[in-house]
Amino acid sequence: SIISNPANPNQAKPFMKTTRYQRALESHSDIVTMMFGMNDAKEDNWNKEQFITDYVQLIESFKKESPTSKIYLLTTQPIHEPFNYQMMKGVINGPLQQIIKDIAKDHLPPDSVIDAYNALGAGSNAALTEEDGAHPNKKGHRIIANLVANKIRSDGFDPTHA
Repeated sequence: SIISNPANPNQAKPFMKTTRYQRALESHSDIVTMMFGMNDAKEDNWNKEQFITDYVQLIESFKKESPTSKIYLLTTQPIHEPFNYQMMKGVINGPLQQIIKDIAKDHLPPDSVIDAYNALGAGSNAALTEEDGAHPNKKGHRIIANLVANKIRSDGFDPTHA
């Protein structure tokens, strides 16, 4: 399942079973951004086929509920030492990035991927993550926010006038 990770990691559960998912669907947003995979790529969770199936189901649910929404998939941020939370570096800093791009290519219009992985240094810039090596720090979050804003602006939508 696509895993949501709230502030308490012991409460992680499939995103499509959360109230955040229901609220997001009900929002009928003009733009939907999705960035999933980090929690799915934990040793106890990783199943490539299930991840693809769940991500496609998630995309299709938004397309059905809000057919005019523009959906973007973000590649995940890279992870760095100390490789906490049982996250698998060999998946996250490897095939997961292409899996996300392939899902977008197969289920969304062209140019629907925002490449956060490379924008955050493709695994070579730990200075953009918190000490846990997994979560972007303030500077990393700023890079992701600017990346998303620039992408949606380039597609003709002004995020400052939403």
